Amino acid sequence: MEESTSTTLMEEHSNPFQVKLPNEDIDIKDLAELAADLRMKYETCKDVYLWACEYIGCIPVAPYIRSMDTDVCDLDSYGLGMRGAKALAVSLIINTHIIKLNLAYNAIGPKGTSYITYMLLENCFITNLVLDNNNLGSDGAKSIRKLIEENRSIKSLSLRNNNFTDGDAEDFYHGIKASLSLEYLDLSKNKFCETEWLGKLIAQNESLKVLKLGWNTIRLLGASSIISSLKENVSLKEIDLSWNGIDSRHSADLGNVLIANNTLLELNLNNNRICPNGVANIAKGLGNNESLVCLRINGNPIGEAGFLAILEAIRDNSRNCIETLEHPKIDFPTKATTEMIENILSVKSDSSSVTNFLLYS
Repeated sequence: MEESTSTTLMEEHSNPFQVKLPNEDIDIKDLAELAADLRMKYETCKDVYLWACEYIGCIPVAPYIRSMDTDVCDLDSYGLGMRGAKALAVSLIINTHIIKLNLAYNAIGPKGTSYITYMLLENCFITNLVLDNNNLGSDGAKSIRKLIEENRSIKSLSLRNNNFTDGDAEDFYHGIKASLSLEYLDLSKNKFCETEWLGKLIAQNESLKVLKLGWNTIRLLGASSIISSLKENVSLKEIDLSWNGIDSRHSADLGNVLIANNTLLELNLNNNRICPNGVANIAKGLGNNESLVCLRINGNPIGEAGFLAILEAIRDNSRNCIETLEHPKIDFPTKATTEMIENILSVKSDSSSVTNFLLYS
């Protein structure tokens, strides 16, 4: 009898130094199904998260636990990695509070992005997603395409500095062209250059209000496609084309955009290669524009002659709406330029439609 009892106790406590190895290779779908099966035991988002972290072998992130019942979850630079993204995704499937999710600088990579995509096909509460600086690349672009094609909740998506190239632009086009919910898209600091797909995206999408393409290498065919598409787009309010390779050969098309487009409110052309002759074409368009509120042309070699052409266009167009003009600094302006600035500032300050006209370099 004593021997039997002793044997039973040894079986119950056999190998006390045995460590349970995490199952980090489990598929996100299988992990989510396991979590659903255990829902009676793990009822809250926190319970599911801690269970998932233990199951796949990653360290829980305290700021996420503290944010579970708020509308903003900011995990910028917390080093989640691929496994951390998986545990996060499984718990977010049942979260109904978080609206904005910031996962910038977390090295989640393409695989981690696929986990977040899987979660967002189930979660309809998150509307603002930030995935900046996660080295998503082409595989990540495919996950983003699936996300935008099938999710109808995301309104704001930031994908800065993720090594996207011209070859990935087609995925963005197919994902975004028919979107009815996405209003804000930031693709800055990537490697787009000569692709026509970004232009096609702009021409066919009817929901985007803000598009940021700054700090790419967009030039020649890529720039022409984007600029031409702006004539067809009726929803875009702001476009950022700063720090690209747009030069004077595109200026005539830019001028035509300002004449044809009556919905664009802000145009950022800072730090391109637009010369005085090129800015003259833009000025012609500005002289016939009735919608643009903000024009940024700083960092372009337009000289004082180009700056004066812009000022004359603003002065001569009584129906212009310009409130902000960001321009290259003129160190020693001529008397004509000084008088023009004073005249415009005076007219703008007397206008009931403009509360604060900003002119700065």
